[in-house]
Amino acid sequence: QRMDSIPLTIDADDAMAAIKQVVSSMPRSRIVTAEERYLHAEFTSALFRFVDDVEFFVDGEQRVIHFRSASRVGHSDLGVNRKRMQTIVEQFRAAVADASRIRPTRDASATSDQSAPKIDR
Repeated sequence: QRMDSIPLTIDADDAMAAIKQVVSSMPRSRIVTAEERYLHAEFTSALFRFVDDVEFFVDGEQRVIHFRSASRVGHSDLGVNRKRMQTIVEQFRAAVADASRIRPTRDASATSDQSAPKIDR
């Protein structure tokens, strides 16, 4: 079943870095191709060693991340692909939220520098 694209709310380079980190941290994953705006990974099932292909395309013009996941063998995977993609999307959103809490905006850092107390020596 189709899932909606992920809204691109951060810089495209940061989004691709977050996707790579999420995918590479998952069990039985292997990044096959990593380009500036495209990522292809393979996931291998634990029991039967089936391989699923997962692809991401960061579309800076439309401000979305397109993705797809497909099993190479068989017609039904009992929802494994969909569940994996939901997990990837959730972990990506969490990574983006964490990064936005850690990284100050330019305006915030400029303001904090101006309001820092001055120490005379």
